[in-house]
Amino acid sequence: MEQETEKEKKRLQVHEDKKKHEKQGKKKMKKKKKEEEEEEEEEEEEEEEEMEEEDQKEENDSNYDAEEEDEGEDKGDEDDYNQEGESTEEQEETESPVEKGTVMNLEEQRCSDDSTVCPKDWIRIFYKCYYLSSDQKTWNASQKMCRSLGASLATFNSIEEMEFLMKRIGSSPYWFGLITENGVSFWTWENGSSISRWIWIKGTGCAHLSRGGISTDSCMSQRNYMCSKVDKCF
Repeated sequence: MEQETEKEKKRLQVHEDKKKHEKQGKKKMKKKKKEEEEEEEEEEEEEEEEMEEEDQKEENDSNYDAEEEDEGEDKGDEDDYNQEGESTEEQEETESPVEKGTVMNLEEQRCSDDSTVCPKDWIRIFYKCYYLSSDQKTWNASQKMCRSLGASLATFNSIEEMEFLMKRIGSSPYWFGLITENGVSFWTWENGSSISRWIWIKGTGCAHLSRGGISTDSCMSQRNYMCSKVDKCF
């Protein structure tokens, strides 16, 4: 009889320990979920602040360009007539089509210069514009920021392109556009396209690039990031 009572006590104790363990597990899950929600809120606030700064910067640049354009128009009005009283607009009408075509070709050539095809603070490599961030974000937050700039997390078309960037970024790791989904070690670019055979990578999560090459990490880690987009005339 005493043995049965002792067994019943042990059974009840095991049951209570199990319930206690499950309760602690639920508390941990709730705490973790709350921390993730707070982190997402902080990231959204940071993104809004950065976008406001970018908008303010663009507005200031637009005002500066408008002032320069007004000054140029005023100067052009003063020179509108030459010494013989003939306007420069009338002279332009008498120019030959060959001369006009030459001017257009010169403008097209200037359009290929680094300073005209990529925005300020971006670098031009292999006909693409790259932006290297000074701040750190998670992989998803980095992708959102790149898209707000009209770009995406960086993609590479050749090993030469990637090696050139490795020299520019130094030892700091930068998120770029390689990712795995659902924990499967099948890597794709952020737009869903397959990676080239020359890219060798192992592990899961998200990929970052440094002077040492490509490495992987949890997508929730905070790192610098690089954006890329096709260059065009500005």
